[in-house]
Amino acid sequence: MLRRRKTNAAITVLLALVLVKGIILSFTIPPWQHYDEPGHFEYIRYLLLEKRLPHRSSGNQVIRREIIASMEEQHFGAYQRGWHSPSLLDSNLVVPLTQFSHPPLYYFLCSLLIYPLARQNLITQLYVLRLASVALNLLTVWVAFRTAKELFPGNAWTQIAVPLFMSLLPAYMDIMSAVNNDVLANALFSLLIYIAVRVLKSGVSLSRLSAMGTVLVLALFTKRTTIISLLTPALLFMFWIQRRYGNRACVIVTSAALALGALAAVSLTYAWDELPDWVSTYVRVNWPEFWRSVWDWRRTMPFYQIAARIIFEGFWAHFSWGDRAFAGWVYTLLSMLSVLAFAGVIWGLLRPDKRWSVCTAQWQRQAIVFLLIMTWLIGIITFLRIHPLPVSGQPVYIPRARYVYVAIVPIAVLLVYGLERFIAYAGVRARFIRLGLVWAYLMMDWAFFIHLISYYYAS
Repeated sequence: MLRRRKTNAAITVLLALVLVKGIILSFTIPPWQHYDEPGHFEYIRYLLLEKRLPHRSSGNQVIRREIIASMEEQHFGAYQRGWHSPSLLDSNLVVPLTQFSHPPLYYFLCSLLIYPLARQNLITQLYVLRLASVALNLLTVWVAFRTAKELFPGNAWTQIAVPLFMSLLPAYMDIMSAVNNDVLANALFSLLIYIAVRVLKSGVSLSRLSAMGTVLVLALFTKRTTIISLLTPALLFMFWIQRRYGNRACVIVTSAALALGALAAVSLTYAWDELPDWVSTYVRVNWPEFWRSVWDWRRTMPFYQIAARIIFEGFWAHFSWGDRAFAGWVYTLLSMLSVLAFAGVIWGLLRPDKRWSVCTAQWQRQAIVFLLIMTWLIGIITFLRIHPLPVSGQPVYIPRARYVYVAIVPIAVLLVYGLERFIAYAGVRARFIRLGLVWAYLMMDWAFFIHLISYYYAS
């Protein structure tokens, strides 16, 4: 009982710190200085004034003129030197970067939020929306704690370490104080992960299935990166097969499912031109061209290498549209730590140790495998966003780490679990190792904040 009270007190303090930190970041970062923030705001403003969904070719020149004028007032070009302000008299203005191709749920909710502020200036509306992002991130961090509490009962340190990792992750906290649909997508996907862990632990119930279906639909109407959530029921079914009928039956069913998936992909490729328009609109990629580009390994491999570096560095510490970062040696240390954590996860799955009371039950190991699969799939989908490659001579789109943040809870759980697998064997020294890691992590977060302040305000 005493340990539970201490854990509850710790998470309450941590959530309060996350709230304060999010508010500080919301007002510290100058307006429009987050990834695609002008484009996300344009979508919200369009729904607010036009009261209808936009198309890719839609555009209200009055709204765009307001946003670009505000960007000029806030000295957007002083920080983004590659951007040149167009003339406000131009009849075909474009906001960087338009987001009209995204699903509408996040933007619809945001338009309702700022409806009472429709006549206020744009900066006021922007800050209100940023604070809404902070509130959604607070929900995500709390869900991370609840997930860790379900997965690691009786291990107070691990329960707190998972949300602590998220709250001190510089680039994550930066993007979670911005106006973008990632904040809602992350919250919904994290809720889905929590429900899945509950199903693995306590079994299927009508309430859990209803909650899973509701969250899944909401996620799909928020952002396309959550499309991987469609595999959640299938994976849970595989784990049920394993428990009930053993590993052999699970392998047979899994192989059959993969074969059906491959057949569906082939059929989709050949029948692409006959599919309804809403399919290509949602997927946003030409399927046949996508696969031709994927199989062009000689041309693709260099871009994979670039994407791997940018995504990894961006996951830990990038800001200002991704063009500000730490020195290279910091990421080298972080890559070593990540490899160690991954090795710890694999070790824990292959050789569970009953002396260490974390993830020794079958449902716990299945939950770790589930989180590992979801993390890898999100990573693969993020890498594949470079496809289809354009013709030679044209710039290639390199995805950013914010697409990986939809799996922030699985990643946090796996990193903490993997490292703890080694730390737990240090005996009495384990406490000092944990404190040392938290201190180093805190210093990185603090250095990031100082770097951010100096970049925006020192001059």
